[in-house]
Amino acid sequence: MKNYYWAAFIITAVVLAALFLLGLLPDLELFGHKMRRVDLLADVRPDKPDTVAAEDTVRLEEIVDKDVVIDYADTCWEGTTCITDYADSTMCGMDHFYAILDSIDLIDRPVRVAVFGDSFIEGDIFTADLREMLQDKYGGCGVGWVNITSNVANFRPTVVHRFGGWRTRSAVDSIFDSKLLGLNSSYSLPVAAEPFVELECTSRYASHVGSAEVSRLYFRADSDTVRLACSLNGGQSNAIMMRGRGFQVATVSGGIHSVKWTASGVSSPFWGVSLEGRRGIVVDNLSLRGSSGFNFLSIPQETLRQFAGKREYDLIILQYGLNVATADRKSYKGYKDNMVQVVERLKSCFPGTSILLFSVGDRMSKDEDGNLVTMPGIVNLASYQQAVAVDTGIAWWSLLDAFKSLGGISAFANAKPAMANLDYTHINFRGGKRLAEEFFEALMCGKENYDNARAASQGRVMTPPPTDEERQLMQH
Repeated sequence: MKNYYWAAFIITAVVLAALFLLGLLPDLELFGHKMRRVDLLADVRPDKPDTVAAEDTVRLEEIVDKDVVIDYADTCWEGTTCITDYADSTMCGMDHFYAILDSIDLIDRPVRVAVFGDSFIEGDIFTADLREMLQDKYGGCGVGWVNITSNVANFRPTVVHRFGGWRTRSAVDSIFDSKLLGLNSSYSLPVAAEPFVELECTSRYASHVGSAEVSRLYFRADSDTVRLACSLNGGQSNAIMMRGRGFQVATVSGGIHSVKWTASGVSSPFWGVSLEGRRGIVVDNLSLRGSSGFNFLSIPQETLRQFAGKREYDLIILQYGLNVATADRKSYKGYKDNMVQVVERLKSCFPGTSILLFSVGDRMSKDEDGNLVTMPGIVNLASYQQAVAVDTGIAWWSLLDAFKSLGGISAFANAKPAMANLDYTHINFRGGKRLAEEFFEALMCGKENYDNARAASQGRVMTPPPTDEERQLMQH
């Protein structure tokens, strides 16, 4: 019998030589997709630093439209990713929010914060911990806004959410009626004789949300009379007659551990339910999976103005970008133009409200050598988002820089226990808590700067920055 072992060695050598030669080829694209470079020694080469080439990134001064940039830079605490306030004459920077915190015990309502975002904050990730820290410091209770229905009701740990008899549409669906959209960019229409929504308070994840003092139901009446029923804490259901057409808010109060709202014989669009305190602070999570942030342009401006009157917000936070970024995209001018329209609409409909734009968070992709690096398109998008803040005169916080200061999304995903998913894009509740701590520290630093500026104008003594021990106590 002939021995063919030598042939196997020859074939192996030819294959290895071919693979080494493929590694010398320049970058290739096939059907519009960049092909990953072959590198047989990738596993033994030293890791490349997680950086983006300067020639692939845009500079802020190249993409802003304003000739003069008003940049109020906080005196930043060491190690803090601080808020930058680009407020102009429209006064939509952080001053209103900081000022009303000083009056929190004097106003006859809670101070309200709305956090609008995409799947990054879905299920109350990030906002649950931010809410807890703010309520620890300034008082208040309740989970805030909850949509009529939710596809993450079983995932959200800060409220038990039950519902039935509704058909829900949102601004990211293929079919929706824009005239019916609420502030949450969605609406729920009754499809049963008695549709209901029920919320039960729970303390299984965060404190201060185990009870509430006020519950409000937001909807639009399409008839002169709308019949509702409300049951508190599993007790008897009480009838509520709402008279008049248009934007309506039904309200009940007491020591609330659960609330069930039921509608009868209506066809009106319903938007959401709130659980909150009479005073203190409340943080609303208004996430919309798949959103780029443009959904505000589909909401009728009159509806936004009515929400501004019926549910007053003192701070609006915008967190978007994950559904926009692509790996190697350099220009996001079209995105910037649309987001400028979004911010200007919010400024018009919520006059005097502080507006704060987050950058996109960290996201990783593999380079041609198979190494995980921050996606270049993410860095470019963050620059365009900062340019939106500059050109509209609002405040800005770099979520990307905060991520980087903590090691980036890769450090979150590889932590034990993990703080992010292995898609190197989405954080979990542990990661949300860590980022909420970073942002809360930025808020407190900004508030101290505001207080010191006011003290200086009045000839009073300014507050020194906190020590590391004091900062840890603030977070915990």
